[in-house]
Amino acid sequence: MQESCAEQFAAADSIINPPFECSGALGTAVGSGFFISGDGYIVTNNHVVANGRSFEVTTDDGRTYQAKVIGSDPQTDVALIKISVAADFPYVTSFVAIPNG
Repeated sequence: MQESCAEQFAAADSIINPPFECSGALGTAVGSGFFISGDGYIVTNNHVVANGRSFEVTTDDGRTYQAKVIGSDPQTDVALIKISVAADFPYVTSFVAIPNG
């Protein structure tokens, strides 16, 4: 028997898991993430996208985009999603600094 939306999210911890809204068989999960490239790749949590059917990303400027899951890993709770628009999004960069020796 399939769990209801409320049962699926009953154990949500507001500190670890994002807040959510749920009504009936369909619900809405809210999460966070960050761009890792200017062409729309976003890292988020697996528990945000797990069992989802459609995904929307709202950026800081209030714009909303449709997204698709590229990959996810339940064990590490990491997911990669992608929005497909012709834009150059600001994104986080990372580098390895070589210590002064």
